[in-house]
Amino acid sequence: MVVVLDKKHKTADVILPAGASLQVNNEVPGMNKKRILTALGKMGVKEVSFYNAGGGLSLHESNDYYKGKEVTVSKLKQYELLTQQTVDLKDKFAPKKEVKITTFEALPDDMGRYAFFIKAENEPAFAVYPNKEHVNQFYSSLKSENRAVVHNALAKKYYELGTKHPDARVDVITPRKVNIGDAKIDRICITAKHNDPKQHIIFATVNGERMHAPVSKAQWNKMWLSEDMSDYKQRLAAVIFEPFIKKEVKNDVQQQDSEKTEETVKPDSPAPEQEQEEQVEQTSHRGRGIH
Repeated sequence: MVVVLDKKHKTADVILPAGASLQVNNEVPGMNKKRILTALGKMGVKEVSFYNAGGGLSLHESNDYYKGKEVTVSKLKQYELLTQQTVDLKDKFAPKKEVKITTFEALPDDMGRYAFFIKAENEPAFAVYPNKEHVNQFYSSLKSENRAVVHNALAKKYYELGTKHPDARVDVITPRKVNIGDAKIDRICITAKHNDPKQHIIFATVNGERMHAPVSKAQWNKMWLSEDMSDYKQRLAAVIFEPFIKKEVKNDVQQQDSEKTEETVKPDSPAPEQEQEEQVEQTSHRGRGIH
């Protein structure tokens, strides 16, 4: 049974388990109401009320009703109540923390499926997959007057979902992990194009060679939402330049196999000066683009 004890006013509410009757002469084993009254009387209680565990005869009170009272799960033994568990109600009385959501975006994952990205103040960000109806609602309200109302409602709904059910959280920011072997990627820079600021490009030195490639709008936006921008750039560069790295490795393997099977060795012949200059110019200044 659950006992709500008010020591100050010397009253108690006793919530009986399912199946127990509130009638004094209708008892279940271990729930004799006369003995309960006697046990509570020994504790100084002058007034006792009995309630069912649910239904119309249950105890219907707000959280404020329990302030200053002791709530326990107790067991009757002869004419004594033995406390089995004390119910901590501090969280019920504590003022609700006001959550300020600073970022709410709809972002596609690597497969093109949209998720709601949510960042609350002083909390780690996370994303949750919404239902299709809410994705449509998000975009259809972008140019409407009630955009703020709709987005705030969706943000709150999916923040609560991700908070109550952490297993529903997904990561749509971090680029997928790819195997680039011993390849070295450094000096990474992601920026807007000079002639078209709406287009973005990534520069990186891959195995000593300067390269560049286009960056999608989603990848650009995710970079600014990432917790660690440096790590994001490194991972994204690995994803974007992976095809070149694999092609380079494949060419090296083919060249090694060719050298092993080659029966005659030809003497080196110097390349024309013009050709050498073109090669230097190409390597030093142009870089290589991945499209």
